[in-house]
Amino acid sequence: MAPLSPGDSTRSVIERLRILLELTSDDIWECDAELRLTMVQGKITEQRGVLSALLGRQAQDFLDPSLPPEDFPRLNAAVAARQPFRNCVFPVRAPGREPGREPEWVRLSGHPLFAEDGLFTGYLGTSTLITEERHRLAAERRRQQLESLGQLAGGVAHEFNNLLVPITMLSKLSLSQIGDSQPLRTYLETIHENGWKAAQIVRSVLTYARQMTPSTGPVACGEVIAERVQLLRQALPPSVVIDADITDRTTRVLGNASELSQIIINLFNNACDAMNEYGTLRCSVQRTELTPLERTINGLATSEVIRIQVADSGPGIPPDLRDRIFEPFFTTKPVGQGTGLGLSVVEGIVKDWGGHIALTSIPGQGAVFTILLPVAAEDTTAPPPPRPDPPI
Repeated sequence: MAPLSPGDSTRSVIERLRILLELTSDDIWECDAELRLTMVQGKITEQRGVLSALLGRQAQDFLDPSLPPEDFPRLNAAVAARQPFRNCVFPVRAPGREPGREPEWVRLSGHPLFAEDGLFTGYLGTSTLITEERHRLAAERRRQQLESLGQLAGGVAHEFNNLLVPITMLSKLSLSQIGDSQPLRTYLETIHENGWKAAQIVRSVLTYARQMTPSTGPVACGEVIAERVQLLRQALPPSVVIDADITDRTTRVLGNASELSQIIINLFNNACDAMNEYGTLRCSVQRTELTPLERTINGLATSEVIRIQVADSGPGIPPDLRDRIFEPFFTTKPVGQGTGLGLSVVEGIVKDWGGHIALTSIPGQGAVFTILLPVAAEDTTAPPPPRPDPPI
């Protein structure tokens, strides 16, 4: 589009401005001399709705008082001096919005308007809804923080592991050289047992940091889980009822049997703790085909997947904790009763296998963890296997 020139007609100028407004994703807004919002125009309905809800209100009514004002003081200073302002970002909570809903973030630019006699008449400007952009930036910062934490944890774990090796090995050697009746045996058994538990924690840290990745290959997912469930029936308290429905035992995923066992053990132990060792724990394994939309949403390479679900009848997970449930070292258990690594390790393994894990929970109705694992390439053309004999 050629630049405007003094010879352009008013009609030509208006047409060019109309084209420009059609191309922009910003809203156009205007306020009066008392800084009351009088007009909002734009193409994007959701974006326009944020400011439209504030029509007739003054600028100070825009700000969400529960959050840091960010650039709002800079905007106020510019308005007080009747100066232009650009790219002022701040949170807005429009009146009438549902309680608990997250605020919207907007970016405003404005230019003062004056009458021919120099009297200030208001501001004309643009606004952009940047809530999604803010969420993306926050997610990226969180990813970088977790990556740095993983590298630090991996380094510390390696050093800690070097200290544990002589403790576990020498205590085991000493146990083999003393009799069962000697008083020192109880002490050595305690040392060896706690050294082994510490080594397991180190292994979890290294797995989270992905500095200890076992080799992968085709694994019959349902068969491995069925075997593990049988063992867990004996290990968990009898007050925990395990209801397992494994409809597929032959379809294979590209993974590792040891890590798959680790996934199930972590999920079962967490469910048992959530129910305070009393309730029903449900586990299901089935082969299924996702719709194109489900495949895209979950970021999977194939529509043929094994769906693993572990559900408990506990109190559920509060909404404010669900976003943190997979963070490393985050735990709701009392001090000394949890490392906060179980679910972060599970998530790391699932992602390494090209899968997806999700949590759904309703307060008072328990929690459900759903894992989707892509079927191994050699099994993707095979028809779903027949349902086996009665589920375990």
